[in-house]
Amino acid sequence: MKDVLTVRGLSIEVSNRMLMQSVNFSVCEGEVVLLSGANGIGKSTLLKAIMGLETAGKHIQGSIVFKDFGNILVLSPEETQRFRSKVVPDLRMHF
Repeated sequence: MKDVLTVRGLSIEVSNRMLMQSVNFSVCEGEVVLLSGANGIGKSTLLKAIMGLETAGKHIQGSIVFKDFGNILVLSPEETQRFRSKVVPDLRMHF
């Protein structure tokens, strides 16, 4: 199956505090993924990084590659908005 999302070497740091380090995973077409864990473990931070939200003040390294868009961490603000407008409706169709 073809990868839809690939996260490699993702590290997120805020105010010299490492929130997550060396996160790696991929999601293929047709897969269903559950993200669970204790409060404060970084679930929302990870999802916001994938969507390019609330990046100000965060040092984000690695790559988040989404099909048809490439590494979203290097997109311009206009390209990031186009990415979000495409991805969010697609995700809603599956819920």
